[in-house]
Amino acid sequence: MIKSKLVEVFQSLNKAELRDLKQFIQSPIYNRHKEVIRLFEFLRSVKRFNAKTVDRKKAYAYVFGETDFKEASLRHVMTYLLEVLAQFLIYSEFHKDQQEVNIYLARAYRRKGIDKPFRQNMEALKATQGQLKHRNAAYFQKEYSLQYESFLHFEKQKRTEPVQLNELSKALDIRFITEKLKQVCTLLTYQSVYKKEYDLGLIAEIVRYIEERDLLSIPAISIYYHSYKALSEAEEIHFLSMKSLIEKYHYFFDEKEVRDLFLMAINFCIKRINQGQEENYGQTLFELYQQALTTKGFIENESLSRWTYINIVVVGLGVQAFDWVEHFIRDYKSLVEPAYQEICYNFNLANLAYKKKDYAAATQLLQQIDQDDVLLELLSRLLLLKIYFETKEELLLDSFLQSFENFVRRQKNIGYHKTSYLNFIKFTKKLLMLNQYDQTARKRMEMNIVETEILPEKKWLLEQLREGGF
Repeated sequence: MIKSKLVEVFQSLNKAELRDLKQFIQSPIYNRHKEVIRLFEFLRSVKRFNAKTVDRKKAYAYVFGETDFKEASLRHVMTYLLEVLAQFLIYSEFHKDQQEVNIYLARAYRRKGIDKPFRQNMEALKATQGQLKHRNAAYFQKEYSLQYESFLHFEKQKRTEPVQLNELSKALDIRFITEKLKQVCTLLTYQSVYKKEYDLGLIAEIVRYIEERDLLSIPAISIYYHSYKALSEAEEIHFLSMKSLIEKYHYFFDEKEVRDLFLMAINFCIKRINQGQEENYGQTLFELYQQALTTKGFIENESLSRWTYINIVVVGLGVQAFDWVEHFIRDYKSLVEPAYQEICYNFNLANLAYKKKDYAAATQLLQQIDQDDVLLELLSRLLLLKIYFETKEELLLDSFLQSFENFVRRQKNIGYHKTSYLNFIKFTKKLLMLNQYDQTARKRMEMNIVETEILPEKKWLLEQLREGGF
């Protein structure tokens, strides 16, 4: 039972949803089986889900009050409860957007030919629409739906009032253009990551239409237009426009869209930095992260991803913002997933200590990390390797390099990270063996580092090489 779809869906519900589901499941509209309520109560009583606590026979005894286990009977009740859960999720999702709910109400009035309630509802809808905070594709979809319902109503009533067909057509155009630009930006992002070409469809015609009709005055279109141009043509002027528009109009978009917009701008900077333009884009990248934090662009469900927590520290240290980073590490620790709070907190403090060249403190903090996450383990080992290299711990470094390499080779499911870290270890070993007076060998190694695509800490390796190796 622990592996059933029912238990998987049930475990995804939070406390508020469970409270609402308790009322929902008692409604005869959605459920007429008392056994379904009993099974719900059984699952809700479980404190920790595992094979023993949600044993089928225990569930059967709770639901039916008998021990003569019948598999088929329990399966029927499980199926009914899963159906009620599905209806509850649909209901909950639908009622998250009250404006959308009221548009459906207007549609019901219009289909039934109820004129006065329709008109009153539409007036209220239009007033609310004008007060909506967001002005994204979803907003323009609602705008189109309102225009379309008005059109169908007047057409059915055969009224003589002028129907605003131009507004109807424009609302549909804006909605489509905004959504298409957004989708194309996503495709270009994936294209860059996975090195795969995607069909971008009508984008060339859409861009031409935007420019001919002067639609850049609409923030939702303008932001995604410049984002598309920045991603496809890599021109700084479009990146700067995108950055400025995000800062100015971020409140027009929901939290996920704000996060995606910041990530597009951040990825543009990272790409330029990887091309050797850190002096030009390092500070800009740091400012983008700061803006994203101010707008809560990276806060999802009151939580900050552990990787975002680590990445922000890395970027801040890259521009030597030590005081800001130290405050950030302490202030945002509580927002990281509880299972990773201490690990990430200690790692970030270790990275800060390393950048301040307090190698003893950094080493002590790294040794406190209880590592049960492979990628965090890799990051910690890499930082420790850099410390041993910079402090000239030759004996420690030799053995550590070998154990690090063995650890990386043992990992089965880390994708490109395996190649990445093995490349770093390889170049570190070459640095140890390099004759600093052999200029030809130094230049050849520098070229190899620069040309190796999958390689972390490329800047650090080049710095060590220019300082003469070990």
